[in-house]
This record gives sequence, structure tokens and C-alpha cells, in this order.
Amino acid sequence: MRRSIPAPTPRLNLSSAAGVRREMTRVYRDARTGRIDSKDAARLVFVLDRIGKLITAEDLEKRVESLETMTESERAERIQAILEDARMRQQQATVMVPSQTHADTWEAAPK
Repeated sequence: MRRSIPAPTPRLNLSSAAGVRREMTRVYRDARTGRIDSKDAARLVFVLDRIGKLITAEDLEKRVESLETMTESERAERIQAILEDARMRQQQATVMVPSQTHADTWEAAPK
């Protein structure tokens, strides 16, 4: 005789990876204690795994869309800020040269 898969609890939250993980843990514990059949648990965990993968894919899709919606001017501004920061760092950098008066030491080069 085949057991039916028990109905999910009403407080089930599968809208996040953490929620899916909690439900997988609950199914695992129920299978370990014999509350549900291991075959039913395997089926439930398979479905939960698919839901988790969809949540991950959706998250990545949102991140890519966010990057793609950057306008050309936003990209140009960002690049300009990076270049300006690099110029500032280069100007602030101290160039070291071998000391003329002390062997095996370095000193700041004159600007």
C-alpha cells in the first residue's frame, strides 16, 4: 500500500532559499523519525531542490538586469570616477630611489 504525501504545514514559506532549506530539513527529520516514508521524502526534497534552484536563478536574473539597465552615461560616470581615483593615487604615491648617502637604504625621490 502506498502512502500519500502529507499536506504541507500552513506556515510554509518557500519564497527564499532559507525557507526552502528549512523545509528540506523538516522533511529530512520527518523521514529519519519515520513520520513520512523515505520515498515520499525523496520526492518532496526533489521538488524543494527545484524550487531552490529557481529562486537562485531569479536572484541572478535580477542582478544581471540591474547591471544591464545602467545607462551609458552612468557607465561613463563610473569609469570616469575610477580613472580619477587612479590619477589621485598615482599623484599621492611616493617614488623611492636608492639612497646616495646610505648604502642599502631607500629614500623618497625629489618631486
